[in-house]
Amino acid sequence: MSFSVEGLVNNLLIISAILFGLLMVVIHNQYERLHQKNNAKMDAS
Repeated sequence: MSFSVEGLVNNLLIISAILFGLLMVVIHNQYERLHQKNNAKMDAS
C-alpha cells in the first residue's frame, strides 16, 4: 500500500506501521512477564 502513495502519506504509513509493530512487541513482552510471574507462583506453592 505504501508503494502507491507519495509524500507525507507515505511517511505516515511507514511511521504508523513501525509504531504498530513496536506496540505488538510491548504487549508481547508484558504478556510474557505476566506468564513468568504466574509460573513462579505455581512453582512456589
